[in-house]
Amino acid sequence: MTTTRDNYKEHLSSIPWDFLPRTFQDAVLVARALGVRFIWIDSLCIIQDDGEDWAREASMMAGIYENAWLTIAATAAVDGRQGLFTDRSGNEKAQISYCGSPVLLRPVVDHSEFIAYTEKPSRSLPLLWRGWGLQEQILSTRVLHFTQEELLWECRSEMSCECSPEASGGSLREIGQSLGAARSVWGRHPAETGANMRDWYKLVEVYMKRDLTYDSDRLPALSGIANAFQRTLVGPGRYLAGLWESDLIRGLLWRVDRPRPRGPSYKTALSSPPSWSWASIGQCSIYWPVGTPKGIHVAEVIDASCTRSTVDDKGMVSGGKLTLRGKLIPLKIQYVVGKELEVAEPWWHSYTTDPVDDRFWRSCRLAQDECFMPDVQLSPPGENLPPGSVLYFLPLVKVPHWVPSMYTRGLLAQGIFVRQLPEWSTPSEDEERGPGHISSPLFARVGCGALDFLAPTRGTLDPFARLGEYGDTIVTIV
Repeated sequence: MTTTRDNYKEHLSSIPWDFLPRTFQDAVLVARALGVRFIWIDSLCIIQDDGEDWAREASMMAGIYENAWLTIAATAAVDGRQGLFTDRSGNEKAQISYCGSPVLLRPVVDHSEFIAYTEKPSRSLPLLWRGWGLQEQILSTRVLHFTQEELLWECRSEMSCECSPEASGGSLREIGQSLGAARSVWGRHPAETGANMRDWYKLVEVYMKRDLTYDSDRLPALSGIANAFQRTLVGPGRYLAGLWESDLIRGLLWRVDRPRPRGPSYKTALSSPPSWSWASIGQCSIYWPVGTPKGIHVAEVIDASCTRSTVDDKGMVSGGKLTLRGKLIPLKIQYVVGKELEVAEPWWHSYTTDPVDDRFWRSCRLAQDECFMPDVQLSPPGENLPPGSVLYFLPLVKVPHWVPSMYTRGLLAQGIFVRQLPEWSTPSEDEERGPGHISSPLFARVGCGALDFLAPTRGTLDPFARLGEYGDTIVTIV
């Protein structure tokens, strides 16, 4: 049941009880039992077919959840018809007694499946798989979860259940630590920006595994957390399609663990999240490489912008541009077809990369296992990138690195792979710059990866400096 422009005035007057889905009815009963007079239900309080109202309310969800007295979570419900209350398996009395009293038995509940950061939450708890559910859980001061087996209480200081009201020991302690780590984002001193950024990346990693009915909700469903997060940082800069301006170089190093077969359409990239944003690839498992905070930046952000689609500056965007100054290293993609590998791990990246010229070959070698990690699945070969396609590696960060197989020191350059787009102009910009203006080439991100730059056998020359022949290039990525 939803509020639309057609029934908006009718809903302002009244909503018949029998029209409410069972979950809504149960939530009202719980609120009445607790003496609460007002209740917020997203689908009723937001006009669902009014884009402006939807975007405006979505941008204020952080305040709604943070200021709510209690959030009622139908954690085990598949939809609004299932309700909060379920028939339990029941308790049984054992034929023994302890100190003259009967012993009450109940099935053991695996609380570990409720940890917010778990790789795969239990499918018996559908709410933990919903993308929109993450900010409800993270931002709310108090949450009462209705599950199949019991009630679970969650607040800023602890988590408890019916079988362990004090939330002490065992898996419950681990749950408290995991949720506490997430919630510490809001309580930590703003000066600890680095730690907060790590928390942000961790939240995004968890969020990207969750389900969304519409991929276009990928940014709006995180808008509330982004607004709350921004208040904890010192000078975070602008919010750019899921990344923060103050940490943009490191933010660009997101990697896809298991790429999906279908990738972003570069033809529509100007009307969707830009290719350099994790929001452009839909639901998948992503992560940020360890050690990047200690790296030295070898690229510079010249400009970055996104065109927002709504009034919510943390919501949907219609394209974006990122201009960097750095070195572009050309590479060619070559596919390696191996049936055994494809059967064992069909998501694995069945390709390799070759240098285009000798300058690259003399300066570095491909890092083992992580030379090229695409944002999309490239099999069958040539579906997204034909064999021999020229890509460019753009180093962003260099980290001191020991190369075991070569028994030598070097630098590990972490960066992104881009490809030059065909003649893809923006007419409005060309007209402003005059008839004689020639559009500079645009690039799209296709993956992330790393290269080993080997140190010379003699001298102290920075191995990365051996790429000086390439010079610096201004690169615009859309």
